[in-house]
Amino acid sequence: MSKEKLTKEEQKELDKLQEEILDEAKKVVQNYVDVPSELSGSAIHIDYDSTFLDEEWEGEKWKKVTKPEFVKDLLKTKKKKK
Repeated sequence: MSKEKLTKEEQKELDKLQEEILDEAKKVVQNYVDVPSELSGSAIHIDYDSTFLDEEWEGEKWKKVTKPEFVKDLLKTKKKKK
């Protein structure tokens, strides 16, 4: 990119675009404040064979979690019942 300065017209256009972008960003933030999403926030990924799962989710807690090998077994069982 050249080191030439912008003309007054170019600077004016750039300022206008910057203002539009900032206004739109403010609208996005306000929309989030007004209508927060359940999907927002940080996502945590834990690999299916993590020892964390075995340590943290014992007994009844596993009813809300399915490891891939359990899905395979479930599908096999389901096919056999048909």
